[in-house]
Amino acid sequence: PPSIQAAIYQLVLDRKIGEYTMPKRWRIFCAGNRINDKGVVFRLPAPLSNRMVHLLLEAKLEDFKKWAIANGIHPTILGFLSFRPDLLSQEVPKNSETNPAFATPRSWTMLSLVLKQEPLIAKREHTIYGTVGFGAGIEFISFVKTYDQLPDIDGILSGEIDFVPDAPATLFACVSALVARFDGSSAMGENILAYSNKLPVEFGVMLVKDSVTKDESICELNAFENWMEKYGAYLI
Repeated sequence: PPSIQAAIYQLVLDRKIGEYTMPKRWRIFCAGNRINDKGVVFRLPAPLSNRMVHLLLEAKLEDFKKWAIANGIHPTILGFLSFRPDLLSQEVPKNSETNPAFATPRSWTMLSLVLKQEPLIAKREHTIYGTVGFGAGIEFISFVKTYDQLPDIDGILSGEIDFVPDAPATLFACVSALVARFDGSSAMGENILAYSNKLPVEFGVMLVKDSVTKDESICELNAFENWMEKYGAYLI
């Protein structure tokens, strides 16, 4: 509220308030939503705004994926967002009377919990629209249909299958499914590295990079050293 903001002018600029002085090495960070995010926020008074360095944070897929893989976010969501990274976080809809839902890392995480309870998309279409909005929801449902075209994921991980899909959407789905099934074993790691060499470069690099995020033990394999010699430059 404005009255509280006025009270911290001295604290933000001079690191003290009244007789209290902030200890050395302490730092002041203020976090909040923008006015156009339509949250319950108050505009910063100019004198307080002038006492701060302003940084705008955006949700980025690579950052989200590291957390999502480690926390078991549903693989279909990771595959879809790799295919459509622009739908990770959307602006608040201008007209929210019909459906106020919109896509954010938070809402995709909520949808992941829903899909783990009921994986059949046909039974969850309305919930999908109600979680990430109509636009992102329609595209997500269409993307999930590509999973019918996937090669045998277990066969790839066992080294028995080396079929590579053609369609980009199916390749994204294939990579996310492989990472989700990867259990950290040496055998699976060897087969993931071998299969990555058969994929188009960008998908092979994505597969190995996400597998390392899932379980770093894959880096201990001899095959990984060979892979790095060939593709390491793409990771920089």
